[in-house]
Amino acid sequence: MRALRRAGIDAVRVVRMDRAPDARAWMVETEAPLGYTERVRETPLTTPTALDEAADTPVDDAPASDAAATEPHTPEPPAPVPSEDTSTITPADDVDLAAVLAEASSAALTEGRLSAHRLYAVWDAAGVRRDVTVLDADRQVAGFLSTLWDRVRVKGLSPERDLSVRSAAEHAALMTLEAGRAGVRTPALVGMAEADESVLLVTDHISGARALADLEEVDDDVLTDLWDQISRAHMAGLAHREIDSATVVVDDAGAVWLLGWDSGETISSELSRRVDLAQALALTASLTDVDRAIVTASGSLSTQQLASIAPMLQRVVLPAATREAMGRRGKVLQELRDALVDLTPTAHAEPAKLNRFSPRTVIMAIVGLVALWTLLARMNIEQITDAVTGANVWWILGALVFSLATYVGAGLALVAFSPVKLPLWKSTEVHLASSVVSLVAPAGVGGAAINLRFLSRKGVPTAVGVATVALVQVVQFVVTVVLLIIVAATTGQSTSLTLPSGWVLVIAVSLVAVVAIALFIPKVRTWLWEKIEPTYRQVWPRLVWVMSNPGRLALGVGGTLLLSLSYILSFGASLWAFGHTLPFSVLAITYLAANTVGSVVPSPGGIGPVELALTAGLVTASVPSGVALSTAIVYRLVTFWIPIPVGWLSLQRLQKHGDL
Repeated sequence: MRALRRAGIDAVRVVRMDRAPDARAWMVETEAPLGYTERVRETPLTTPTALDEAADTPVDDAPASDAAATEPHTPEPPAPVPSEDTSTITPADDVDLAAVLAEASSAALTEGRLSAHRLYAVWDAAGVRRDVTVLDADRQVAGFLSTLWDRVRVKGLSPERDLSVRSAAEHAALMTLEAGRAGVRTPALVGMAEADESVLLVTDHISGARALADLEEVDDDVLTDLWDQISRAHMAGLAHREIDSATVVVDDAGAVWLLGWDSGETISSELSRRVDLAQALALTASLTDVDRAIVTASGSLSTQQLASIAPMLQRVVLPAATREAMGRRGKVLQELRDALVDLTPTAHAEPAKLNRFSPRTVIMAIVGLVALWTLLARMNIEQITDAVTGANVWWILGALVFSLATYVGAGLALVAFSPVKLPLWKSTEVHLASSVVSLVAPAGVGGAAINLRFLSRKGVPTAVGVATVALVQVVQFVVTVVLLIIVAATTGQSTSLTLPSGWVLVIAVSLVAVVAIALFIPKVRTWLWEKIEPTYRQVWPRLVWVMSNPGRLALGVGGTLLLSLSYILSFGASLWAFGHTLPFSVLAITYLAANTVGSVVPSPGGIGPVELALTAGLVTASVPSGVALSTAIVYRLVTFWIPIPVGWLSLQRLQKHGDL
């Protein structure tokens, strides 16, 4: 109440606008003066008699104020104790809480904004209603931390948010005043004041405010008015940056108002204004449909502005409320991009790179760190030192030769399954170039992308190219599984590998039984078929074509077999370099099983999980842990790290000649 009077509001009723189950009412009596007129409290050296007499009277002539304050979850105070300004607070039991809360409530002003600030409805002595926004220090710190994370994650799009509540309030006030000066409909700022660690802003109330999302029907006039308000702000250099269903409201007359300018910019960048356009287009599309959103936007925006929206249509630039609404509407963003490209052929449909990193990158980094920590925890430095010191360089070179042979095998498989004639050397070079992409893509994904690009440059249609790459990967998987089964069947009891424990077998059998039972459920079968059907429809026509060409089938299977055997022999040579040997069957099972398990984790190039799985597999085969880790490191060195510089040269050469 003292802060409201300091802001110039002679309040007679204050009601918190968000609903609460246990609301209470209080009567506040205060003699706090209106405005920032304060009583001088310092004791002067000499006090004239006239001032002594005046000191007993208030400085201004403002009358005392009695106000009923309705506040949820307010603890009951003790017996009324006058403060230094003779204010008292007493319970008000004669207030009709239901009626008061109903009159004050406004879903358009509270929904979606509760986590940011406290909102109050205030009536002054003249019966005029105002809206009060209270910025609290604790919530401001939380918002600052969230903004700090956005600044790290997103390039140049995080809103400016100060740690100080006073600075944040001053920025919000500046944005509100600037928006009003630009002719944008936004509640006018009436006053500001500070109370302890909070700052309140008093604004005019919008009569009959309704959120855009709450309208029964959003007509074209409302959408056009929204674009007009945004254009007015942009013409004045302002950017809102948080346009969603909580900040766009409509009054009794059907006019659009823009709220929540606290995250905006006064001297905005082009990128920020493009974000506004993308947010508004996504909001209108989520409330109506894509066609209406595009038509109304094209009526207010130029062709260049429409073309600039397409790259910004990404979930990362949209407020949470809009993302949630669009999640229920399917692929709205892609539909908007396609519609913009059809309307403006100059528009770029590819999204702009705004994220510095994605959640997948964070997961990959965490997985890599965990794998590295696990490896370091298992390391025996003495064993590793002894193993490296006694390593046979010739076997390491042999491992490198076998590693290079894997690229030849992969090239043979691509040549065999390609619908057009490909030179073997260039196909091998393409796979060598994919070693560079493996640094930033999960194992197997980078090579597939490079192959698809290579086929596309050779004139293969995209659909056929995708089917060809999928067929290559399916054949590689089948050959690996068949090879693993054959080797396991011929292993017998001559190896040092043992069967898993009884509990492991019970769990495995139980999982198989659960999967088998689940397949009898129609919904499970339907869901599984939906996942398999795209790959099946891509691969089956190409598989029929390959089956009708036995020569190509033999060449493809032979290349895939060369690929797998070369990896096994490279792994074996890395082990033999440290003076340890394993039967070929055990070596093959250890490599195939460990490499498959390690590649399941989506880390770039399998870095971390593959080394961990290979080391664990060798330790299971009775190889000392130091030697096992050294073998895994040497194997990854010759098969992953050493080919990268050569692959980079190949990538540059292929791009220069137009093959990639």
